[in-house]
Amino acid sequence: MPIALRLQDEVKRPFTFVDIGASLAAISKREKSMETNIRSLVEDFVNQIMDAVEADSVRRVQLAVSAAFSGGVALAPHRGRSARASVDADPAAAKPIKRRPKQFCPVPGCSGVAAPVFGMVCTKHKDLPKAKIKEYRLQRKAAKR
Repeated sequence: MPIALRLQDEVKRPFTFVDIGASLAAISKREKSMETNIRSLVEDFVNQIMDAVEADSVRRVQLAVSAAFSGGVALAPHRGRSARASVDADPAAAKPIKRRPKQFCPVPGCSGVAAPVFGMVCTKHKDLPKAKIKEYRLQRKAAKR
């Protein structure tokens, strides 16, 4: 826009004084309306959250009650490990925990228990070179065949 036109526009607009009391009243009125709008939005959001929590709790109670009366186990409504209620309900169905056999030191004539901390050898032989331990393992494997 050319400078001459801008100057003409500024000249055409008369300068007016603003009634400060009226503008403060308008501002406070706008603030009150904004405050009520925000308050209503927050209240609506809180009500939606409360409804969702209530619906979820009612669903969980219904699952628990139906499982109690049917004698079955309620399905876990969440991811992850399922409830162990089925194992607890029938002790005969519970399987005993099978432990892995102990791994012994591969050095011939040693009856010590191997540990991962020491590279799967016993505490007495933890300082042996890895090549020597590998050799002992190969000898043991050959003896089993």
